[in-house]
Formats: sequence, structure tokens, C-alpha cells
Amino acid sequence: MSRVLWVPAVDHAEAESIAAGVGSGRLGHIEHYLSPEAAGRVADHLNRVAIKHRIDIRRSVFRVEQRAGDDGWIWVARIVDAIGAAAAAILIVCVGPYAVGFATLI
Repeated sequence: MSRVLWVPAVDHAEAESIAAGVGSGRLGHIEHYLSPEAAGRVADHLNRVAIKHRIDIRRSVFRVEQRAGDDGWIWVARIVDAIGAAAAAILIVCVGPYAVGFATLI
């Protein structure tokens, strides 16, 4: 099971930090992070406040995906996840028949 959060932030590192706070319950208002439209409204509001106070920070919306684990939500490392899936497929296709054949000899 995975969950996608749409987080208004300056960069992706800040978005992951905010998503971790939302996932752990430290930050409320999860409804602001469940759709890109709601997150866009929050980002627009934060940008207007920054302009009003003459702060040169612009927030945009980042997509952060979390996957459920036994001990809570973990971040999805897409490259490592894809490499692991490919390695598992190769192992099953190439090594599986030899393992079954060897097991029949024992």
C-alpha cells in the first residue's frame, strides 16, 4: 500500500521533511496534502505571505510517495526499487529452474 502526498515546499528535501511530519502526526491538516489542488492553494497562500513580508522564497508543489511497511511509512526509492524488482525477476527466471532441478537430486 502506498500513499501520495502533495507538499508545497521550496525543494524536494523540504517536501520529504514535511511529509515525514505529516505521516508521523506532528503536522496536522492532512487534507492539505492529499490533492495537488489543495496543496497548490496552500503554496499560493504561502507565496503571497512571503511577498507581503518581502521574503524571497517561492514554494511549489512536490509529489512525495510513501509506502507502508511493518514499522510505519517508508520512502520509496524508485531506482533501488526498480533494480530490486529486476534482480528478483532474473533470479526467478535464471536460477529458479536450476534450484528445482538440484532439489530433485537430493
